[in-house]
Amino acid sequence: MTSSDFDAVPYVGEAHRLAHISHQFFTATALGGAPVPTRTARVLELGCARGDNLVAMASTLPEAHFYGIDYSPVQIEQGREMVRALGLTNVELSCQSVTDFDGTGGPFDYIIAHGLLSWIPDDVQTAVLDLIAHHLSPRGIAYISYNTLPGWNARTTVRDLMRFHSAGIEDPIEKVHAARAALDFVVSNATNPALLTVLKDVAEEIRDQEDWYIFHEWLARDNTAFYFVDFVAMCDQFGLDYLGDSAISLMLLSNYGEVIREGLTPIGNQVKTEQYLDFFANRTFRQSLMRRRDVVELPKPDLAQLVQTCSLQSRLTRQDEENGLHRFAFPNGTVALQTNEAPLVALLSVLTGYSQFLLPFERLVELTVHHQGLPADTARALLTEHALRLFLAGALWITPDQPTFVLQPSERPQGLAFPRYQARNSKFVINANVEKIPLTPPLRALLVLLDGTRTAADLHAMLVTGPEASAFPTTAAVEESLRILGRMALLER
Repeated sequence: MTSSDFDAVPYVGEAHRLAHISHQFFTATALGGAPVPTRTARVLELGCARGDNLVAMASTLPEAHFYGIDYSPVQIEQGREMVRALGLTNVELSCQSVTDFDGTGGPFDYIIAHGLLSWIPDDVQTAVLDLIAHHLSPRGIAYISYNTLPGWNARTTVRDLMRFHSAGIEDPIEKVHAARAALDFVVSNATNPALLTVLKDVAEEIRDQEDWYIFHEWLARDNTAFYFVDFVAMCDQFGLDYLGDSAISLMLLSNYGEVIREGLTPIGNQVKTEQYLDFFANRTFRQSLMRRRDVVELPKPDLAQLVQTCSLQSRLTRQDEENGLHRFAFPNGTVALQTNEAPLVALLSVLTGYSQFLLPFERLVELTVHHQGLPADTARALLTEHALRLFLAGALWITPDQPTFVLQPSERPQGLAFPRYQARNSKFVINANVEKIPLTPPLRALLVLLDGTRTAADLHAMLVTGPEASAFPTTAAVEESLRILGRMALLER
């Protein structure tokens, strides 16, 4: 892809929770690293598009400094306009290629390369790793995402089909429509069962994806997938060592079945072990945390004490009891934990009951005391004991940040600035939990108006004359929608 491709079809920026520096900080710390605290960190994103990922972080970390480079002048100008509109003074965007980066703002405590490495030529891949090696601070963390093998072996056939059928079509959107049509045609007529399975999986995956994503992900000239061991070896040439996976639960043998644990434990090599896990899962995508080989080591923090200063959010839902055991499951229904220990059930009931919110440790203790009647010391000890275990299992989100949202709207409610800006032109916004939230047109219309100066009655008077009037027949309807936005973590007061 060239800069003109991104100018013609801008890559719509998003905030990525696993790339957030607060998540990187806690994950790297849990893995034994000593990353720089996020409050005053210096952050660089390569291929930042218009900077949504940076803005989501900068909005809640005003003392940190964020730099982004992208070689699309259209996207950089869009990003600068967004930064100005939001009044952010800690974000700087520059139209540069990674091959020409001038080092402004460095060295950096966190460098983010999301959706970049697999989609650039070999020489630019080399430039990316060289840039990271030269501009990462001594305790810095680099987040690099990339497509992986073996998962992309079969997917490459699908990509080849889409590119073959759409070759010669100049208009980007027509090109995407042709690629979609080719995939649908082959899905309907393929005779090879193995190929048909892959085709159906991809067709289902991209059905709801927007055209800009199809254009850049599936039709790009460059789309290189790596075996994990080869990626690590490539980074090794630049003095970069693998620390761990940003999705930490995927790298730990303790989260796999007994047969896999017994078979892989004797290997004794983390990189080789994870490569086997990629084969088992047919993994297609990775998000790796890297650090300098000459990293400055510091005394390891007390993780229990650190957890008590953090905010937490459960990924579990409560299931029906079975055989006297209370069950708690991941969103896909897989049971993560089952127990009949009353204090633990009480704690997990609160975590799952408030799973839509990222809440401070002590607030969760208070809620457990209030709803379950546990003594505060018991609730605090239980949460401290189980939080890290749940985090490593992928069942709990932990971040050093404190929430910036309120659950209940005030008399003159105010929406978070960044999602308010996004709601003007997008049906998706990023909430205070760094989650991508779909909004209906009425909720978008309401959110845009929440500047903190208007009561529910004022808002009703404005909305009742607009295109979403039918959704707001009364002030009470506005108040209910405000409560919905609060539950979505989109209000700051």
